[in-house]
Amino acid sequence: LLKPGGCFYFTVPSDKFEQYTFLTQLFQFLKLSKLEKYWRGFFNKFWVHYHCYTPNEWGAIGVRHGFKVEQAFAYCPKKVCMLNTFLTPFGLPGMIIKKTFNKWVVFPKIRSILLKPILGLVGKMISGAEKDSNGGLVFVALRKPLK
Repeated sequence: LLKPGGCFYFTVPSDKFEQYTFLTQLFQFLKLSKLEKYWRGFFNKFWVHYHCYTPNEWGAIGVRHGFKVEQAFAYCPKKVCMLNTFLTPFGLPGMIIKKTFNKWVVFPKIRSILLKPILGLVGKMISGAEKDSNGGLVFVALRKPLK
């Protein structure tokens, strides 16, 4: 797959990702455990999440397949995962625009004006999300050893 010395980078959900969705947190707060369980199953099936492991587990998989682990760490704290899953449905208009006009943004200047205040708020919220030992996502950098 890679020539010796080649790097393989990937990002995947962590073992905490499904717990950090907005609806999972809401159902837990409302003590709706059956609905929470159903939601988690639907969520993973919809997003095709089959394996949600810790950074160490992902690294071990890489080692088993002949790679050296350069980095493996969790990122994206709970609040950022919740924000992401809360905002996901708001992407539907963009998807419709893409299908209709074959571009993601029809009026970029208007979009820029409308999003400027939101981006400032979100920027503060996601600051420091690069690494979080309890993060909902995992980044892994593997290297194929030189032979």
